[in-house]
Amino acid sequence: MHKAHRKLIGGILARAGHILRRMALGGERLASRARTLRRELFLERDHDPAHAALVLGSGRGGTTWLAEAIAAQFGSRLIFEPFHPVLGPVHGEMPLVLDPAKADPAAERAARKVLSGRVRSVHVDQVLCARLPRGRVIKDVHATNMLPWFRANYPDLPVVFVVRNPIATSASRLRSGAFYGLGAYLETPAGRREAEGSPLGQWLALYDAYRSHEEPLVRLVAEWCIENAYPLSLAGDADEGVALAFYETIVLDPLTEIARLAEFCRGALGSGARAPLTVADLRKPSAMDWFGTASGAQEAGDWRERLSRWTGEVPQPVADRCHAVLAEFGLDRLYGDGPLPRR
Repeated sequence: MHKAHRKLIGGILARAGHILRRMALGGERLASRARTLRRELFLERDHDPAHAALVLGSGRGGTTWLAEAIAAQFGSRLIFEPFHPVLGPVHGEMPLVLDPAKADPAAERAARKVLSGRVRSVHVDQVLCARLPRGRVIKDVHATNMLPWFRANYPDLPVVFVVRNPIATSASRLRSGAFYGLGAYLETPAGRREAEGSPLGQWLALYDAYRSHEEPLVRLVAEWCIENAYPLSLAGDADEGVALAFYETIVLDPLTEIARLAEFCRGALGSGARAPLTVADLRKPSAMDWFGTASGAQEAGDWRERLSRWTGEVPQPVADRCHAVLAEFGLDRLYGDGPLPRR
């Protein structure tokens, strides 16, 4: 073949390959946009903030699974992590640490915007539970220390506070590879300044003693403590507006526990109440079950074994150090050496 012909054919093939790649990329983009539109095809019929419930807890602690179950029970919209300090639609307006006694008009506007459902984005709408919701379940893992602020400013807002064993939670964060927790926020000048000027400040020196620890699991357990110490010091059985929920208890007895939490949220979400969920419904993997935990437990049929998996993975000296950190924060009243909560 003549050299010019080979060059011509080569050019044609290269151009054809480029066109095919563009078509494939366009198809992927179209499919991605279709998935996004499918998630966004819903209509909120009521923007009253009174028809909202808040689910708070540390990341990788079962908050999405529980929020999905509650939202499905009432046909509610699930607003996913609107207070994320980078991806959330109100970032820059809503701090993650704020003194309940301090007036903050920007935070109040941001909170009302979220509670009324007047936020939409690929981030907050990544888990679709209903097409025509009347109420909203707002799930967030960054705003745990805002619990007292929400209780002070929205006393009728039902809040479910989820707690999972801190070592299991931290081990899951390590497996995820990258996670934006409160520790990253406290490394920013604004986050640190807000924390120092709030009731959280009393725990900062203790947290600082471990935030650079050589053992990553110890660092993450300290981060779990700084996420939970302040709200758990106030959210107890005496606060009727907060339902404390232990992840392990929900896993072992989902029907009883989710029925209890659904009843707790019924005043805000009950207008769209559906038939009670079945065990099969509740055993379905969450949208954020990245590691197949629920799927694996379904196959093995042993949920208790799944809850205690970390006890065989974490060396005993590391576990002992983690328990010591928990005790220093005064949170050993919740968890001891075993995987299950003390109560």
